[in-house]
Amino acid sequence: QIHSRNKEKDASKEKSVLNRHRKTGPETGISNKPTHNNVQKDLSNVRMSIKNQIRNSLPAGLLMALLASCQPHTMYHSFRTLPKDGWNKSDTLVFPIPTKDIQAENYELQIEIRHTKEFAYQSLWVVVYQNSQDSMQFTADTLQCVLVNEKGRFIGTGLNNYYQTNFPLKTVTLDKEYTPIFKLAHYMKKGRIEGIHDVGIRLVEK
Repeated sequence: QIHSRNKEKDASKEKSVLNRHRKTGPETGISNKPTHNNVQKDLSNVRMSIKNQIRNSLPAGLLMALLASCQPHTMYHSFRTLPKDGWNKSDTLVFPIPTKDIQAENYELQIEIRHTKEFAYQSLWVVVYQNSQDSMQFTADTLQCVLVNEKGRFIGTGLNNYYQTNFPLKTVTLDKEYTPIFKLAHYMKKGRIEGIHDVGIRLVEK
C-alpha cells in the first residue's frame, strides 16, 4: 500500500513537471517551451525523490537483505592463522571443502592475505594446490600477491596494524562426488617469512 501511494504521488509529480514546462510566458508572449536538458533534469529529480521515498519506507533489515541479495554468493570462506615467528616454507595450509555446501559447479577461487607492517617485501609468492577426483593427485598454480605499491605503501585495507588484500586466482570446478581440497604454501626464497598473519581462501559462485 505504501508503494502504491508513492507511485500515484510520483506519477502526479512527473505530470506536474511536464505541465509546468508547457505554459506560455505572459511577459514576452514567446512560447516558454522547455529545453530537453531542463525536462530531463526535473524528471531526474522526481525519480530520485521516488527512490528516496521507497528506500525510507522499507525497514532497515529488509533493505540490507535486498542489498545482500545483489552480491555474489560466497560458498566457502576460511582463514588459517600462522605462527607469530613467521610462515615456514614447510608449513602447508590445508582447506578441505565440505561437500554439503557445494551447490554449483563452477566457483571463482580467491586467495586472501592478512599481514602486518613487519612484512618486508613487495610481493608474496604462493603455490596453490587443488586435488582432482583422486585426492592423492594435485595440480599447482603459482600466484604473485602484490602487497606493496610502487610508492612503498601497503595496498590492502588496514585496521589496527593489519592489512588485508584479496587476489582472484581462477575458476575452479567442484564435484560432490569427492572432497575438494586446497593447499597453500609460500614460494619465497627465504625459508621463513615474517609479517604474514593469516592466509585464507574464498569460493564465490559464478
